[in-house]
Amino acid sequence: MITLEKLISVVSSELGVDITKNNRTREVIVGRAVYYQLAMKDLKLGSSILVGKSVKKDHATVLHAIKNIMPMLHVYYPDVHEKYMLLKKKFDVRDENKSFEDKYYNILIKYNKLLDIYGNDIQKHKGDIDPVPQKSSIRFTTYSEWKKQRTDSVDTKAKRQDRKESFKARASRNMLLRDVQQEK
Repeated sequence: MITLEKLISVVSSELGVDITKNNRTREVIVGRAVYYQLAMKDLKLGSSILVGKSVKKDHATVLHAIKNIMPMLHVYYPDVHEKYMLLKKKFDVRDENKSFEDKYYNILIKYNKLLDIYGNDIQKHKGDIDPVPQKSSIRFTTYSEWKKQRTDSVDTKAKRQDRKESFKARASRNMLLRDVQQEK
């Protein structure tokens, strides 16, 4: 059974940073974020209060790091992200409770690595893999672009209200025109 103290020493040694230090360098902050994620979300060793106290931080700091640093870890600190993934494997963390965003990023990372390895060979051999030619090309977007496209396509309450009002106005106008035509 792993404890918070043991996890602190493992994360510190793996990342090469003392995460119990009371300073705000990027390396220490990112290292603590990895520790928070592992302790609270992946291994479920305690609450945000308990996890924060173990490194002399408050629960708001823990929640802020999990919400704001961890989702972008692979973008800004890919080497730390790889070490985080290795730590997850080391502790045998299951990915059953992964959010959609995490799953999307993992697939995107794998896809980009394959593109780096095989480059344009994929396009050359696309006919071998998919004998039926596709009319539309596949375009991979970032999660934020996908979310924006999705929210743009979803009706907002204001749009629905505007549509209702314009429908009522059209209906009343058509009724007036019909009444005028019947009077003639």
